[in-house]
Amino acid sequence: FGFGGGIQWVIDEGHAQLRADGRLHIEVQGLVLGSGANQGINPIGTGVGIVTCGDGAQKIVTDAVPFSRAGDAEVDTRIQLPETCLAPNVFFAGVVAPNNLRWFAVNGG
Repeated sequence: FGFGGGIQWVIDEGHAQLRADGRLHIEVQGLVLGSGANQGINPIGTGVGIVTCGDGAQKIVTDAVPFSRAGDAEVDTRIQLPETCLAPNVFFAGVVAPNNLRWFAVNGG
C-alpha cells in the first residue's frame, strides 16, 4: 500500500485515534525532511490516513487532505471498518503521485 518515507523525516508531534464506530482522527505537526537540501520543509502537498486490520491484508485509505510545507496535516473522517478488525494499525502517508503513497508514521498494536 505504499513505501516508507525513503529518507530521514522528523516530526514535532503526532496523534492518531480510531474509534470502534469508524471515527478516525490523525494529526501531525512539523513532519518535515530531517536532512538534505530541503531540510525543515515538507515537499509533499497532500496526505491520507490508512487503517490496516490484522496482518495488513485489509486496508482502508481516506480521502486526501492538505499537507502544509510546515509539515502540518489533519485527517478527521469516518471510515467503514470491516465487521472484524483485529489489531488495527493507523498510518499517515504522503501522496507523491496517484497510487503512490509514502507512509511516515504508524500507531497501533
